[in-house]
Amino acid sequence: MIVLAWYLWAVAEWPLPVKALTSALLAAASDIVAQRLLGARRILWRRSLLLGLFGLCWYGPSNHAWQGVLVRLFPPMARGRGSTLGGLLRLAQRVGLDQLLYAPLNNCLMILYVSLVADQRGWRASRAKVVSELPGVQRRGWRVWPLVQLVNQSLVPLELRVLVNNIGSLCWTAFVIMSAREAAPKKLPVFSLSTGRMHPHDS
Repeated sequence: MIVLAWYLWAVAEWPLPVKALTSALLAAASDIVAQRLLGARRILWRRSLLLGLFGLCWYGPSNHAWQGVLVRLFPPMARGRGSTLGGLLRLAQRVGLDQLLYAPLNNCLMILYVSLVADQRGWRASRAKVVSELPGVQRRGWRVWPLVQLVNQSLVPLELRVLVNNIGSLCWTAFVIMSAREAAPKKLPVFSLSTGRMHPHDS
């Protein structure tokens, strides 16, 4: 409770920096989890720092802005006649827009960033990776994230919604990272988690 109270105070004083920093820390943590799940013998801190940079520069600030946009577009209904049905409609609109617009954009940028920056692939290989893997990643995401956002948009105060998304992303980012490594195109170099060097893909 002390940590939550401190977070609420900090996010009230400096909303954007606190959310960006929280996103950075949890994005880096998710990469460490992913490396461990992939059996890395040692943690590649460069990768984790680069994923933290993604959270700091994109996910935290963009999610902060996006939550505000959703509330402005579909504000909560005032109490009164018809407020329940109207509130449910606006909740559905928020979740729907989030999952049809922001979620695919974020997943696209995540796959591209991991491939292009963290794994040091070329632009052509990274673009091909996005094209081949984004549909599957997004379909799997739609099995989980609509429910997460339904709870987030209906039960969580606005100032805590980015934090809830960050906690969910701790697992989801690890999943995206692993999914982005499952099927490398033939004859393209693959960045080894265990050695930190590029090597040909054997297929």
